[in-house]
Amino acid sequence: MSSVERCEYSFNILLTGDVCVGKTSLMFKFVDKPVENVELGSQGLEMKKIVIGDTRVRLVIYDTSGVPKLRPLTRGYYGFSVGILLLYSIEDRNSFHGLRSWLEDFGKSADPGTVITLLGCKCDSVSERVVSKDDGARLAKEYGINFLEVSAKTGYDVEAAFRITAISILARVLDGTIDRKKVKHSRERAVF
Repeated sequence: MSSVERCEYSFNILLTGDVCVGKTSLMFKFVDKPVENVELGSQGLEMKKIVIGDTRVRLVIYDTSGVPKLRPLTRGYYGFSVGILLLYSIEDRNSFHGLRSWLEDFGKSADPGTVITLLGCKCDSVSERVVSKDDGARLAKEYGINFLEVSAKTGYDVEAAFRITAISILARVLDGTIDRKKVKHSRERAVF
């Protein structure tokens, strides 16, 4: 897609989860930036344009810190996000156990139509796995959310994670679950 083509929608997508689960690496891989030397507890913002069918969409991706003392700040992002990618590391059972707390936070602060996708990160680390794929799938089914395992290192399903989330958001925009005003592309409306 040419950079001069106007996007019809702009979707704010939040990356969240505990520290060191792979949020920044996932975002960098998706926007084709080098994944090496990612800083612990980093935060950032990236954008990428994609096409879904005939619809041009700008994804505005907010990478939040998983540092516990910054969690109240992260809650401030829920209200303007239409998509949340909730990450855990398949190498870290504690990051998986903390997911219910994140999901409870979303239930209190995020709009009801917000699309949530659960991502088991670092799936290339087969020998280090302590959280099974079935565990992730069960939790996602319990909450009625999307689920994938991804690897920022190999690129496995990174693009799919963002596309599935964006497709789900677009479907909710078209059926009225998400207000079009919240995603209408406009320079004046931009949050960043």
